[in-house]
Amino acid sequence: MIRRCTVESDKDYSRYGQRGIKVCRRWMSFPNFLEDMGGSYRAGTTLERKNNNGPYSPSNVIWATPKEQRINQRRTVLIETPWGRMSVGEAADRAGIPIVRFASRVNKGWTTEQLFDPKNAKKLNRWAGRFTP
Repeated sequence: MIRRCTVESDKDYSRYGQRGIKVCRRWMSFPNFLEDMGGSYRAGTTLERKNNNGPYSPSNVIWATPKEQRINQRRTVLIETPWGRMSVGEAADRAGIPIVRFASRVNKGWTTEQLFDPKNAKKLNRWAGRFTP
């Protein structure tokens, strides 16, 4: 975390430090970081910034699984669904529709109503019986 935000020779610096992502002063000392975040650690997780453009700080960081982190990437497309706003991948997974097929429909401009209309289920996949918003 500190290295990719402060060391220009780090392979990830361009995606963090160069973009202005900072580490709060308190966390420049590992014991402080451990005090703030150690108790909430879960196995299989890494640090995730809630606001992808914000700093590494107690108010902006959580422990998240790789799947949870993919949702918060800058390139992630969010859409409205019957279950609320979520990523295209989450929506496809929730509806039981192959992601490639679902994303293709989104890219073609299908509306939320079209994407989740049971009449279109056969066009997407045989998921009509699984659709329960």
